[in-house]
Amino acid sequence: LALVALPSFAARKPPAPQVPTIDWAPCIEGIENLDCATVKVPLDYRNPYGHKTTLALARIPASDRDNKIGTLFLNPGGPGASGVDLIYNGFGDVLNEILRGRFDIVGFDPRGIGESTPIQCWDSEDDRNADFRGQPIFPYRAAQERPFFDVYRNVAYKCFANAGTQPILNFMTTGDVARDLDLLRRAVGDSQLNYLGYSYGSFIGSTYANMFPRNIRAMVIDGVLDPRQWSSGWQIKTDRVGAYHVLLEFFRQCDLAGKDCVLGGERGSKARFDVILAEARRQGTIVIGEGDDIFEYGYDEVAADASSLMYSPEQWPAYANFLDLLNRALTGEKGAKKAALASRRAIEKAFADAGPVQRAFYDNSFEAYFGNHCSDASYPYSFEWYSAIGKYADAGSFMGPNW
Repeated sequence: LALVALPSFAARKPPAPQVPTIDWAPCIEGIENLDCATVKVPLDYRNPYGHKTTLALARIPASDRDNKIGTLFLNPGGPGASGVDLIYNGFGDVLNEILRGRFDIVGFDPRGIGESTPIQCWDSEDDRNADFRGQPIFPYRAAQERPFFDVYRNVAYKCFANAGTQPILNFMTTGDVARDLDLLRRAVGDSQLNYLGYSYGSFIGSTYANMFPRNIRAMVIDGVLDPRQWSSGWQIKTDRVGAYHVLLEFFRQCDLAGKDCVLGGERGSKARFDVILAEARRQGTIVIGEGDDIFEYGYDEVAADASSLMYSPEQWPAYANFLDLLNRALTGEKGAKKAALASRRAIEKAFADAGPVQRAFYDNSFEAYFGNHCSDASYPYSFEWYSAIGKYADAGSFMGPNW
């Protein structure tokens, strides 16, 4: 008799959440065709009429209103990156032109991120920076490993100790983001979703496609991560080698370019880079610049720069120039240290100029990154596991530990 009753009990579902109304208004007074809005969605979809959380949106309206197809939603990845910033930075205008003005282009900040109700674990960015002061980007000396582990493990305690951020901490899964996205689709009046997602945004797309397979009109996911690795906590399997394969392609294209790539030469670009890497690993840091204007370029920064720049092929010529100068500085060439520092600063400026417009008082992308990761998957939490995974990452490539 109990078994007979079970199917009707299992079939019960939470009531459907209410579709929010979007009240678009100009983001900035005097600037046309750039709209913003906030909407409230259920914090917990098991209790859709309970507590709410706020999502921030930005929109470039379709320029061809007569032939409008629908709305295209964007996510730039991270996790922790802002879709609102993507619109502010002009990407919406680019898409509007490419798509002939037939879509509203909408960026949204996923729950807990950016201008949506945020996860915030420190009172200020200065307080957060103080907690990590003196730590490398990743530990590359045995003595660095335990202090680094202790500082990062404390992030969870910081977040749960902050009463204001506790509610969202338990509801930052990608499944919840996909449910939000389906509500937003309905809120703009589209019968099916149009979506473009990069990197972690590809996992949002994959998750949505699994949860709402009949609700998709068109979906593009780029820089696709393995959803099984991500959700099992083993994304490091790909990350420890993926960026390195791109770096090898950077070397290959440099060598093919001949004299047009200054890093090349008779020995080849990889061999010259390997000299830099070996010296940084041996010394820990390479000093560049002259006199009072110097910069200690650490082994961790060599690896982190290589990882970051593989995302930006438009910066590859500038990166090759910097590595050439750095290699020449190691041979003792006069003036090369000063030129190398100027070259790296130029790359930093290019990244800053192309980066997100900082409109929020507090940049919470750091907390948001971990808030989503640790909602989607379970990770080992002992120091022994951490150390073992670090060695596993390093065995994949020198870039592995950066991930």
